[in-house]
Amino acid sequence: MGTLCRSWPMRVYKNCGWSVRSRVLHPTTGAAMVKAQITSIKVVVTSGNGDVTFNNSGSALTLGSVFSDTLLTGPTWVEDSVGYNFYYQVPASAFPTVGPCTATFIFTPSTGEVFVIQHEGAVRSRPATP
Repeated sequence: MGTLCRSWPMRVYKNCGWSVRSRVLHPTTGAAMVKAQITSIKVVVTSGNGDVTFNNSGSALTLGSVFSDTLLTGPTWVEDSVGYNFYYQVPASAFPTVGPCTATFIFTPSTGEVFVIQHEGAVRSRPATP
């Protein structure tokens, strides 16, 4: 599948989409990557027992829609003041049951080896609304 570059925690609710933002760095130089350095991005979401609940491997994500050549900041990015360059809305159908899950993003660079960024966590029941 590729070299695991980073693993991050995630929190998601059953039958709700999940908005992911990450700073994608070059695996060897550590510099923020740009679109020209990436050929494709695929995403696979699995449940705790290994069942695939979402897989876009038949069609890679559209780079222009999910990747920025500049690091972005703003109210949706609370990690630090540096910013993110990758953003994707994982559909609600990827999280059909409560329990452990892993979202794996597979990056194929224009040169070099495939690398992976994973987000691990648990799908929770949605809190009751008042």
